Amino acid sequence: MKEATVVWAKLFLILIISTKPLGLNGLSECKHLGNNSCLGHNECCSGYCYKEPGWELGVCKRAESAEQLEDEENVFEKGVCAFYKGGNTTASGDVFDENEMTAAHRTLPFNTMVKVEIMGASVVVKINDRTNNSNPHTLDMSLAAATSIGINDRGDVQCQLILVNYVGCTPDLGNTCVMHHECCSQNCFREMFSEVGFCIPK
Repeated sequence: MKEATVVWAKLFLILIISTKPLGLNGLSECKHLGNNSCLGHNECCSGYCYKEPGWELGVCKRAESAEQLEDEENVFEKGVCAFYKGGNTTASGDVFDENEMTAAHRTLPFNTMVKVEIMGASVVVKINDRTNNSNPHTLDMSLAAATSIGINDRGDVQCQLILVNYVGCTPDLGNTCVMHHECCSQNCFREMFSEVGFCIPK
């Protein structure tokens, strides 16, 4: 009788061990709503890991829509956004108007529409000005844009940019570029230590 019990116990242990690789315990391993240590959507039972711009870890939440998940996957750039007072004329030649929903970016083509997300709020701005290389900001926003998202008096804040429409790109072969997204081919070739490259086919 004792030997039969030992045999059954061993068989039970073997069964438990053999089910692990099959992922039968996987359902209990996903992170539940409110868990604040997710790195990606696949870790959350809800399928959505929300991350504040600039943070490596996120929190598991319910996705409000498929569009929200798509936005997360289509983030173009993360960095620091701020309010700025432009000059009389922008780099694109427009007259600077603080009441327009506009922004300055180092490399994005003029007239590109960008969705700026900060702490769950968002605003769409048009790129019509440039930030210089010494400026640490990813994006500088006009007063109207900064006020609409509540950062006009907060200084530098973490943000993320999503391209709404991408207008204009540099044709391939010989045309100069700095970043991949400037090229129609999305491929800017730069020699080592060179600040400027040229667009080439992928």
